[in-house]
Amino acid sequence: MKLKLPKSIAFYIFGAFVLAEAAIYIIFQIYDFAFGENLIFLKYAGILLCLAFAAAGIFFYKKDGVLVAVALVFTAISDLFILVLNTYYEVGISTFIVVQVIHFFRIYLISGKKPYISLAVRAGVVVVLLTVLGALGMLNSPVVVLSSIYFPQLLINAVDSAFLIKINKKYILLFVGLVLFTVCDICVGIDNTSTLGLNISADIQNFVHGTIWTVYLPAQVCIVLSERKTEYRPIFTKKEHAVNIQKLKLQKLNNTRDLGGFPVADGRSIKYGKLIRSGRLYKLPKLTLSHLENLGVTTVVDMRNERERLDYPDSKISGARQVNLPIELSGAEGITYTKSLAKVWREESKRIKSEFGTADAYMFDVYERLLFTEKSQSTLKEFFSLVTADENCFLWHCSAGKDRTGIAAMLLEAVLGVNEELIIEDYVISNKFQRNKHVLQKAGLFIVPAARDFKRILYALMIAKPEYIKHAIEKIKERYGSILEYCKQALELTDENIELLKNKYLE
Repeated sequence: MKLKLPKSIAFYIFGAFVLAEAAIYIIFQIYDFAFGENLIFLKYAGILLCLAFAAAGIFFYKKDGVLVAVALVFTAISDLFILVLNTYYEVGISTFIVVQVIHFFRIYLISGKKPYISLAVRAGVVVVLLTVLGALGMLNSPVVVLSSIYFPQLLINAVDSAFLIKINKKYILLFVGLVLFTVCDICVGIDNTSTLGLNISADIQNFVHGTIWTVYLPAQVCIVLSERKTEYRPIFTKKEHAVNIQKLKLQKLNNTRDLGGFPVADGRSIKYGKLIRSGRLYKLPKLTLSHLENLGVTTVVDMRNERERLDYPDSKISGARQVNLPIELSGAEGITYTKSLAKVWREESKRIKSEFGTADAYMFDVYERLLFTEKSQSTLKEFFSLVTADENCFLWHCSAGKDRTGIAAMLLEAVLGVNEELIIEDYVISNKFQRNKHVLQKAGLFIVPAARDFKRILYALMIAKPEYIKHAIEKIKERYGSILEYCKQALELTDENIELLKNKYLE
């Protein structure tokens, strides 16, 4: 059973946590600096409270909540030895190494990037550090050796976490937390330089000693608050089915591609020359039309609205029936049908700024309406009826070939058994195929008399950001559990329909 607390309760839990941590922080800071008393147990209570909040986050953030909670468990164990018991430092530092390993996995599971360069840098820094300390005769205890292994992991985790901010700005909390964590441990190192046979002044020692907990508890709070509901991606495994997605190299078609060759879960793959997704088919030269005719295109589904079709009418492919299947979205129309960027500015700027604020928020809303409004679902049902009935080569398109076409492609690919990673890759590759067009659009934006902030928003709307399709998939899963279940429940696809599609388009 899925536990889902009301947003108001979640808000109160969040507020209570922040207020409690703030109270703890203020009290021990007053005792530290005003009375010179070290309230060890109160400080440790702050860490245990972070652990409790992280554990509660499992119900909200699933896998991400689990990793953060596990990291806090080892943090609490480490602080028990180092802070409370003030002994067995080797155990404390060893568990802190585990904490950084967990943060490493979290960072790369979120980004989906391969960590090999980061691992090589980490190993190299540790080797150099141990070599230098050994040459200086400072490797005089297990604590020094373990610290030399631990600190580079923390430092590089802080650097690596900065790249997550591009995925979601809320990950700035993780970055800030790890930076504060790094500052704390630099101060710990300075505070313990006597173990290396070095002496520092009393003023410096007092300063760094006071700084340790000034930044340490805020660091843990930031790390805990960075929990997000996100899909982790494999980082060490190779793709089971590597697919080199290629566009059809046809004049005036810059975002048209055959889904042939896409592997599916049962070991088969999509047949070539059967399913083609595209942008608009406007003023196509004879050679391009001849190629599409030779492919055997029998159905062309145009997902644009009437105004778009009037502005940029499709070139007719001989032997193919033309089906107009518009997905009407007032919010999306502004970025698809206009002939000039100036017109976009006049019609959409105020609405986007006032209702959504950012391009990402706007596009998230567009994609949700593409999937969940009654009218859109009716259109998508008809789309599946058409693709099921087609007997040869089925082509569908909108204006740019990324939003409405992309949503339809996502659903069809999922029904056929294409894995989620490849679905996302197929969506994002529109950016590569339209790179030259985007350069021209950006140049056009440069000369449009509009505010700089809105130009940034408008350019972002032209890009197929992976966050958009991931958001759509996440919302589907929240409501239906999977894309396939969405197609069955919302679009009324039966098991017989799905089997028919697979037999028709897979080999």
